[in-house]
Parts: sequence; structure tokens; C-alpha cells
Amino acid sequence: MVRFAEDPTAAGRIRLGIDRWTIGDWSRARAVMDQAVNEAKRGDHPGSICYVLGWKGILEAIRRAPDLAEADTDVLLELAEERGVRGWVPAGALVNRWARSRLGGEKFGVELFRQGCIAMEEVGHQWILRAPFAALAAEAEASEGRIDEALAVLDEALTQSDRTGFRWHDAELHRVRGNVLSKLARADLGAEQEFEAAIEIANHQGARSFVLRAALALAKLYQSTARPVEAHDILAPALEGFAPTPEMPEISEGQALLAALVETEDVSVSLATRRRRLDLQVAYGAALMSARGYGAPETVEAFSRARDLAGAADDPLARFDVPRRVDAPPRSRRTR
Repeated sequence: MVRFAEDPTAAGRIRLGIDRWTIGDWSRARAVMDQAVNEAKRGDHPGSICYVLGWKGILEAIRRAPDLAEADTDVLLELAEERGVRGWVPAGALVNRWARSRLGGEKFGVELFRQGCIAMEEVGHQWILRAPFAALAAEAEASEGRIDEALAVLDEALTQSDRTGFRWHDAELHRVRGNVLSKLARADLGAEQEFEAAIEIANHQGARSFVLRAALALAKLYQSTARPVEAHDILAPALEGFAPTPEMPEISEGQALLAALVETEDVSVSLATRRRRLDLQVAYGAALMSARGYGAPETVEAFSRARDLAGAADDPLARFDVPRRVDAPPRSRRTR
């Protein structure tokens, strides 16, 4: 093993943990990442420990968990100083600075992001790490009211992902861009399209964590603009099958919003109407099957229509018309 290279088992586990978190398998993700950390530390191999803690710190930042991100990168930076492992110092320092800013300490923003990118390039970390840091920097700028700066760094990151093909974080970039646009007086001009783009990309990639985040953001926008039915329709399928967990606090927030939406008259009437329409279509299909046979064209068409109605009722995300598999994702699209 090269002195400062990472152990392939520990490295594989931490990347698997990130993948599991992205697809929504949060309990498994945490277990795999803990295994990776323990494995790297057990071998007392500085390159492996820094690699694992570096990626884990980035994921904690993506999760917006500054306390955990700070703890991981504190260890990383201390070890790097003691053992002379410099490769993960720029990324670890960026995560650490972001975490401290969120915990009430130092400032974080575009200037530090750009400096960090230069430092990462010098140690061989190029495009793949930039996107999550761009999202963090944009949020920091927007929180200080610097909307133009926030949008500029996001546009730059999306343009770069188109050029390099590293689109793994595009859904989050669009979601953050939607949140930034929602701070403007006329948020309806762009935020909705950004959230829809985030859902489309994440759904296409099988990234249910990012689907849920974007769907929650879009549902909030719909609710704020008196569109409760649309808010319900976009949020319900994104929450399907998920139970509250500290790994994804958006679940509890989404469930509370969904419960409130169901109580509204518009949503309750809409759900009842859909169910009634579906029941009538199924009954019509059953009648045709008895009168003309199971294989009759009219029967087949009737049940096909019933399936369409059931799909529309149960999975409004289908309106984005993207395949549920991981292959070439849709290209990023922005509101200029």
C-alpha cells in the first residue's frame, strides 16, 4: 500500500455509505460509514483515515449537520498536521469553516469557497468536490442578502457540471437555487422551475433523499401561494415508505406539512373526487369484462385507463415523465 493512499475497503465503504444515504437507505448508510471509520482507524493508516473522514465530513455538510461535520474535520485536520497528510486538508478545512459558521463562529461564503477550490485543485481534488461546496457557499451568501452572488456561484457550478459530466449534485444545486430565488419579491418567476428541475434530476438518478428535499421545498412554495392540492400531490409520494429519522429531519417536517394539507377542504375534496373517479372506472372495466370478455379491446382500454388514474393519484411525480433508473441524467436547466 502506498503510504498516503487510502485502504480500498475503507474507501469503498465510505462511498457506499454516501450512496446509501443518497437513495434514502439512511440506517444502512450510517452503519456502513461507521464501519468505514472504525476500519480506517483500526489500521492506523493516516491516508485512509483522512479519506474516510473527509468524505464523511462532506456528507454531514450535505445533510446540513454542522456539529458532526465539525467533529469529523477537527480530527482530520489534527491528524493531517501530525502525520503530514496534506491531500484532504483543503476540503476538510472548507467543511470545518462552514460548520463553524453555522454554529455561530467564523464567516463562510463565496470568497472562501473560491480559495478552497484553488487549494483543492493543487492537491488533485478537482470538479467532483466543488458542487456541494458551491451549494453551501450560495446558502451562506443568500442568508446575508447577497442574492446575486449566490446565484452566480450556483450558475457557475451548474455550467461546470455540464462541462465535466459530474452531475451527482445537480439536484441540490437546483434546489438551493430555488430557495435563493424564493427570497426575491417575485419568487414565482423562477423558484418553482428550479424545484421541479431538482425533482426531475433526483428522480431520474434514484436519489430519494434529494427528491424529498426538493419536493418539500416545492410543497412549501405551493402552500404559500394557496395551492394546497398541488402541495399535497408533490409531497405525498416523496414521503412514501419513510419513517422519521435523525438522519433526515425533512421527513418529520414533511409529514407535519402533509398532515396539515390533508385537513384542508381543497385537498380532502380532491382526494375524494379522485377515489370516486377511480372506483367508477374500475367498475366500468369490470362490467365490460363480464359483457365482452377479459381480452376485448374495450375492456383492455378501460383497465388501462384505471391504471392511469391510479398512477396519477398515487404518484404525482410521474408528471415529470422520467425513467426511474440511474443512467444519463437530464441536463441541468436554469431560469435566467
